[in-house]
Amino acid sequence: MKLVFPACLAFVAGIVCFARFAASGSHVDAFGRLHEPFGLLPLGWALTLLGGTGLLIGAAQAVVRRSARRR
Repeated sequence: MKLVFPACLAFVAGIVCFARFAASGSHVDAFGRLHEPFGLLPLGWALTLLGGTGLLIGAAQAVVRRSARRR
């Protein structure tokens, strides 16, 4: 259970990064330079994968504990 709350926070933060990237859009300035919040993409992927992995590990631990109690 200790792992689930931080994993949920990381997962939600990753989704927020993707939403913020999609909402902000991008534009090209007068010099032909592209402006977009590109840093949000790798951060969003890292947080989403970290959170998803943490949630899977937390769920697996809960299943193992529950099956151990039934024995």
